[in-house]
Amino acid sequence: MIRLKTRNVEKHLYKNYLKKAWEFMNSCNDSFLKEEWDAAVINAVHSGISASDALTIFFKGVRHAGERHEDVVQLLNTLELHDIKDKNRHILNLF
Repeated sequence: MIRLKTRNVEKHLYKNYLKKAWEFMNSCNDSFLKEEWDAAVINAVHSGISASDALTIFFKGVRHAGERHEDVVQLLNTLELHDIKDKNRHILNLF
């Protein structure tokens, strides 16, 4: 298993990452409706990253800080959440 690079983040800050995830998703939807495909994809990816950060900050007090976005799935798999491994495929599909 790859050693993941993480950063400690105070738990209460998860809300900032969750807010960011929603903002990126809203931008993704707006771009999609305007047929701005590149912007839609970029915003979808950033939404997934921010949502992943929100989860790991809330449950573990850390966020992924590595260069490969797809490595966050290893960190998400350490969360004790129902079906997290099955749901991580959605995150992987973004990358």
